[in-house]
Amino acid sequence: MGEFNTFTWDIVDKANGQTKLFSSQDSFIGEDIETDMFPVDDTTSNKQVQNTILEKGTELEKELVNILKEFSDETTPVEFTDDIEELGSFEYVSGKPGTIKINNKASNKTRVYIHELAHETTAKVLEEYLKGDRSKLNKEQISAIQNLIKLYKNCVKMG
Repeated sequence: MGEFNTFTWDIVDKANGQTKLFSSQDSFIGEDIETDMFPVDDTTSNKQVQNTILEKGTELEKELVNILKEFSDETTPVEFTDDIEELGSFEYVSGKPGTIKINNKASNKTRVYIHELAHETTAKVLEEYLKGDRSKLNKEQISAIQNLIKLYKNCVKMG
């Protein structure tokens, strides 16, 4: 898994149609409110975690969750556990609910969750695109998926 400090979030500001770039250096958590924000050794759902972030998170966290939740599955299990080596993981099989796992040792569970939610959203948007019915996708999503497919094909060629 790559270092989080290499991430750049490209978020469309729907209010004025401009693109904002948020780097990982931007504040995801002001004071460390996470100690009681999420359960430990428990399984919950995307909907419950998203509601917690929308209630207690920073403005940036709320904005990211609002954008990503459109294509996430509310029922996707989110497991807080000590049983994984990574900070977080997302396991997905096409057409079935995935599972998001968050390591209890992660120093910023909200950020790890949003990272894994981005994987889930990307998988779901890619699946919709590949089905051929693009009526659920907006122009930016179609363009993003086309770019991912080009990157994949280039990697395969180099491989």
